Amino acid sequence: MKQQKESLKEIIYRDLKEKIIFCEYLPGTPISEEEIGKEYNVSRTPVREAILQLAREDYITIAARKSTRVSKISYQEMNEIIEARLLTEPYILRCQEKPLTDDVIEKLKTLRAGFEEVSLCDEKSLKQFLKMDYEFHSLLVNLSHNHLLIQFCQDILERSTRQWYLMCIRMEGRLSVAKDEHKQIIDHLIKGDYGNASKNLEQHIKAFYDLVYFN
Repeated sequence: MKQQKESLKEIIYRDLKEKIIFCEYLPGTPISEEEIGKEYNVSRTPVREAILQLAREDYITIAARKSTRVSKISYQEMNEIIEARLLTEPYILRCQEKPLTDDVIEKLKTLRAGFEEVSLCDEKSLKQFLKMDYEFHSLLVNLSHNHLLIQFCQDILERSTRQWYLMCIRMEGRLSVAKDEHKQIIDHLIKGDYGNASKNLEQHIKAFYDLVYFN
């Protein structure tokens, strides 16, 4: 079956969402339908549809008098995201019973090599690290084989990535530690030691809590 081509709305939605998640558009940044339309050389309709979808997902706030801005992140949202991740991701690893497939192991090895090599010396490498971080945690979530849980967790991970970027852009030391934490979790998973992988993952997520509240 042929893959369906993305609509203009889907392309604009995806691009805007990535710019928001990786803080090319910082919280509070005004969003102009007219300027985005000119950028993509399209009418306002697909732009408006993309913005409305992002508003439904709380990435964009549409206020009175047609003021449209990138949504801010509250401490309550940060706390809820950390709590949701602690309740789901370590649980998924604890529930693993079967050995990982060769395909999953190869992906983990590739990610481990990526974490080993990323330099974290500039904004570009930070974005690369956060993309690998998202890919890594998405891979763990997919081990549940639970469609609804995967969908929920991926939404949480996208929101978490945005927080990571804002907090870590000035905290290279914490990112270096996070690299090692990822590698340790991967090593446990490849060995089939799901218990220690789950414990290390829980500590890894809790460290983000400390980053948020004690810095």
